Amino acid sequence: MNKDQIAIYLNEHPEFFNDYPELLHKFKQIDHEDLPLSPLKTLSIADRILKRANDDKEHMRSQLEWFVEITQANEEIQEHLFEIERAIMSHIDLSEMIRQLKEDILTRFVLERVQICLSESPEHLMESNLIDSDEIKETLHFVSPEKLGMWFPQSEEPTLNGELKPGESVFVDDGDEIESQALIPIHLRGKLAGAICLGSREPFHFHEGLRTDYLVRMAEKLGLAIDNILLLDSLRRQPVLDRQTGLFNASYLKPVLAREFDRARRYKKQLSIIKMRIDTPSVPGDTESNSRQEVIFKEIGRILAESSRGGDSIVRTESNEFLMLLPGLENQAAVNVAERIRVALESFASPNGESTCLECRFGVTSFQSEKMRQPTDLIQRATRALSKARQNGKRVVAC
Repeated sequence: MNKDQIAIYLNEHPEFFNDYPELLHKFKQIDHEDLPLSPLKTLSIADRILKRANDDKEHMRSQLEWFVEITQANEEIQEHLFEIERAIMSHIDLSEMIRQLKEDILTRFVLERVQICLSESPEHLMESNLIDSDEIKETLHFVSPEKLGMWFPQSEEPTLNGELKPGESVFVDDGDEIESQALIPIHLRGKLAGAICLGSREPFHFHEGLRTDYLVRMAEKLGLAIDNILLLDSLRRQPVLDRQTGLFNASYLKPVLAREFDRARRYKKQLSIIKMRIDTPSVPGDTESNSRQEVIFKEIGRILAESSRGGDSIVRTESNEFLMLLPGLENQAAVNVAERIRVALESFASPNGESTCLECRFGVTSFQSEKMRQPTDLIQRATRALSKARQNGKRVVAC
């Protein structure tokens, strides 16, 4: 090691002089003109520790400022999404909901394009009249299930593309102006049913690694809202109330059961059902007897309605059979509900004061994700429980 290298080493490692202070004293007595290299500004150990502490403090301040900025940005995004979700869930008209959704996303997130694509598959209750709606035809498009599968090849996760190549944009009419896009899947009843398509003229506005959980949550809310709107639309097209009891009739069961079954499976929620058979006394077929039967069934409907909660659904599936959907209740709680209904029905007296003997049997079951794949699995299990109750003479059987 020559003298120049030694000089550089000592300048870079001033702690060396802590063990040899006399050497540092001799160096300080040397004139600057006699040094092999121009003198460098050096710091003592104490000065270097102090400088490092200041640097760390500045770095921590910078990190905290960055963290605060990110937190504020996330809070702002959450606030925007909350307002959008509230608007989505408040609409009962598909055209108005999609118009509002597009307007909110474009305004709040400064994007150039928003497009909702829904599957052409009839499994999702997509009514053909929606395709011809002039109000939403620029925003709502229908695509084939095969195309949706191509958009989401990796387990239906959001697809982000920061630098689009010619022909990759999903925005057909002015796709050449869009530089980056995000496709977020929409699910209805557990199946891929569409996508929210967002486009930006800014390259890499959307890119791999971008946080997408907020967008996924918005897509989930949109799926629920569309499902509710389509359900309401289908119900408007047919009578759903049973004339005698005032309860829902059998046409209501399939769509509402499919919705509740999907929610229980997707969000791991409890869901129980009670299938009941209520036999009334046999009466002759004259006008007076028929009138009495009308009164009895009206009172049965009233008792069942008063025994339910706001979110429950009661359906008259056959002349003497009824089914109650109980979202959020586990098996034993559903058994307790069945027992309360049994007591109320068996103590029933007709409005004229006559005692009316009603023979009631109940089959109770609950959703089990490992055993049930289709809504009909839940119905079949409740039917088996009801059959056991009728065979062994018990009032209530849980299965």
